[in-house]
Amino acid sequence: MNDFPLTIESNAFYGDWAQNERGIFATNLGAQIFFETNNTITITFAWHNNVFDEGQGPSAVTYKIDEGDWNTIELGNHDFSIALPDKGHHNVRVMTKGLTTIRGDYWTGSQRFQIEKISYDGEISGVAPQRDMIYFIGDSITNGQKMKQPSTTPASHYPELSYGTVIADNLDLNGLLIAYGGVGITAKANFATPSGDDFVWYMNSDTKRPLHNHLKTRLVVVNIGTNDSRATDKEFAFSLKSFNRELHKRFHGIKFLYLVPFNQNFVEVFRKLVPTFENSLLVETENWGIEIGDQVHPNFNGEKTIIEKLQPIIEKNI
Repeated sequence: MNDFPLTIESNAFYGDWAQNERGIFATNLGAQIFFETNNTITITFAWHNNVFDEGQGPSAVTYKIDEGDWNTIELGNHDFSIALPDKGHHNVRVMTKGLTTIRGDYWTGSQRFQIEKISYDGEISGVAPQRDMIYFIGDSITNGQKMKQPSTTPASHYPELSYGTVIADNLDLNGLLIAYGGVGITAKANFATPSGDDFVWYMNSDTKRPLHNHLKTRLVVVNIGTNDSRATDKEFAFSLKSFNRELHKRFHGIKFLYLVPFNQNFVEVFRKLVPTFENSLLVETENWGIEIGDQVHPNFNGEKTIIEKLQPIIEKNI
């Protein structure tokens, strides 16, 4: 068996990954790995569930071979393998799917998707696509979390079917999700740590987020505010202006689409402020008819509706 290099330079790791003393890691759902294989039967990952929290299932990843279906693997204490159907030429795509979390501990660095080794037989190369970028920034809804109900484990999250992932693939763009469940932009968000101002720049409290400046960014789509319900309009307006300033520092000169939260939180604040923001367009969502699986999260049908409504708007603005 051969060892695959756990480096950004290997051109396999797509999205926000960072190297550390143990290998390479990600904190976001939807971070991906792309391989091209030949004469290969097995790819084995030393990629374990690093936190077991009572009452939650293990962290999960998903993968597909060529144009096949996505397959979920729940992480445990042992390595797992992806078996190729034959020794011919294949493309393998792996994605972080669900992270077992104790509230906010991914931000301290204690919880992450940590890969310590990838081994293989035959020939394998990294083939992460080098396309123009589109960013989707938000919370659990952006991640496609809790799409399957009842949601009892991280495997019920579906970033592979999220509107960001699907629309980016449909438009032949590199789509990157920068989102964490429960977060918002005010101190009264369900998860006040990290704040939007922080996670725009950092993967966790001490790891800077890669900038991907070698690729052209075409658009940034923002869906934030669902988790800030306890804030007043005045508090949210203050935080939205601050968040917008950070976004423009991070994505200077790029166009932004701000979605009104699907629960219509702070709709009048968005209507008042977004037209005053540079290079920004407000997307009204009130009449989209999104089917919800619980009290907050779109189910599979709801996600399809978002894709149908949002993709034409994105196409007009990239």
